[in-house]
Amino acid sequence: MADRPAVGKWVASAISACPGRLWHDGGALRTTSRCLTVVVTISMVAVLLPSLGGPGSLDPLQGLGSGLSLTTPQALVGDASGGAASGSTPPVTLGPGGSGGVPPSPLVGRLVSPIASASEGVDPSGSPSAGVSPSASDGSLGPTATPRPHRTAPPATPKPTPVRLPPSGHAYLIITAGELTRRPTSGSAYSNLKAVARETASPDLCDQNDQSDVVALANGLLFARTGQASYRTQAIDLITKAMPTQRVGCSNAVLALGRQLGGYVMAADLVGYRDGSFISWLRAIRTKDIGGSGRWHALRGTSQDSANNWGLWATASLIAADAYLGDSSALAKDWAVFKGYGDGSWPFQKTSDWSADWSCRSGSGSRLPIAIDPQGCTLAGGFNGDGAPVEDASRSSFPSASSYIHEALDGMVISALILGRRGYAAWSVNDAQICRVASFAYRVGRLNDFGGSRFAAWVTDAYCATDVPRQSPTTGGRMLGFTDWLYG
Repeated sequence: MADRPAVGKWVASAISACPGRLWHDGGALRTTSRCLTVVVTISMVAVLLPSLGGPGSLDPLQGLGSGLSLTTPQALVGDASGGAASGSTPPVTLGPGGSGGVPPSPLVGRLVSPIASASEGVDPSGSPSAGVSPSASDGSLGPTATPRPHRTAPPATPKPTPVRLPPSGHAYLIITAGELTRRPTSGSAYSNLKAVARETASPDLCDQNDQSDVVALANGLLFARTGQASYRTQAIDLITKAMPTQRVGCSNAVLALGRQLGGYVMAADLVGYRDGSFISWLRAIRTKDIGGSGRWHALRGTSQDSANNWGLWATASLIAADAYLGDSSALAKDWAVFKGYGDGSWPFQKTSDWSADWSCRSGSGSRLPIAIDPQGCTLAGGFNGDGAPVEDASRSSFPSASSYIHEALDGMVISALILGRRGYAAWSVNDAQICRVASFAYRVGRLNDFGGSRFAAWVTDAYCATDVPRQSPTTGGRMLGFTDWLYG
């Protein structure tokens, strides 16, 4: 093995040892000596073929099995007349069985003509030599092959990790997977849903007006519909950020928690979030004394004590939590509370707002006689009280309709939606008590009177025989929203 300077020295020595002369004629090297022809041919092959036989190799045909080997210049044979040179050094062997003279190798013979003109950068026809530079960059004999650019295949576009969604028969808290796949992925309602999912939210379970739970719900619905993992990530992030924000003793703690907890639970259900820490927290928060009010300081106790909007929101969140946890005994107790709104079977306690003017059932003492006025109820002056939510209607003087009526309806609708999905007769019980509340709200002008309450009419129209007006968008609700997309 040797480098190109060694080749140059060897060629110079070989040329001086050969008889005859060597000259340049019209772009080709000419010689009168067969010895010189062999030297030039070998030198050109030695320069050109390292890329074939291995970088820096002085045996250019070694990798081709030609049997070529180089010795000293004196070993070259053949003069101008073709006779043998004198000397005892073994001759050069060219090709299989070759014994000097013009090499019989087809490869060498094919290379002689291009090599003769390679120093001028043209092939024998006078055209530029393809892939050959006019001279070697390091000053050594012979041309240098022009490097070809290395083509690298572009990297394959990574495919998103597939998400396996539940089968069509899977029942979420408020819808089945099959029903959800039939919801559109275009239109204004879907665009509004995506817009809410992109909102920046800062969960605070002690803020009774915070709606970060609805942002989590939007992400949950989008994940369950599209399988896009980023929606699941965002929903879980909001759930985990919400938990530590519940602080014992914060103002109106039960109302704030009741308005929001169910939204986070529905979001967790939609994205399949079953983390142990969340489940443990959820189990405990249902009965935990969180203070914030002289009368109502735990979700379960508030749900069973009061039929105003505090108790109705607490019940809605408890039903969502109990269903998510698979707590059938707790859910059965929730059903008893829910059914008691319209038949008086549950011993709710009156609030200080309760007014007999709004109740079709009279009753002395602290026990609430009825929470939803019965079918056919007629109040003073012939006023149609059928379906009136008595406690929240009592927030204003009869017969003026309180703005809290939609708060009562919203909580009841969410409770009915989840209970109905769990096999309870939530929409038909007590002469369709929830449908009658929706009709009452419409009659007194309290249906859709608040942007966040618009979701309720879409649900009641889907489950009730009544046809009350519906409005869009249904974003910005408490605990639930996007019902124009779910039921439109």
